[in-house]
Amino acid sequence: IYIEVKDKYSFVHYWTEENPRREETTITASSLHHLEEKLAGKSFCRIHRKYCINMEHVVNYNNMSVLMDCGTALPKAIGNQAHLKMLLKRFYDGKT
Repeated sequence: IYIEVKDKYSFVHYWTEENPRREETTITASSLHHLEEKLAGKSFCRIHRKYCINMEHVVNYNNMSVLMDCGTALPKAIGNQAHLKMLLKRFYDGKT
């Protein structure tokens, strides 16, 4: 669903096929930058220095935050509005 950085760890929040509405979390020492590189070409994008999201799980967004389908509202970087809008448009246009 999304990746969050706290201290020196990345928390990967996800759902499993067995329980698609119960959020699980895995903690890794990998940097967010490293995880971004591994996910390149997938539906992930960085919205803040501490957050990377899977665009498939975005419900809504505004100038301050992005609402994920798990119910979590994540802060987004100020000035990232146009870039995020372009990425989401490109992502959803490619799905139709």
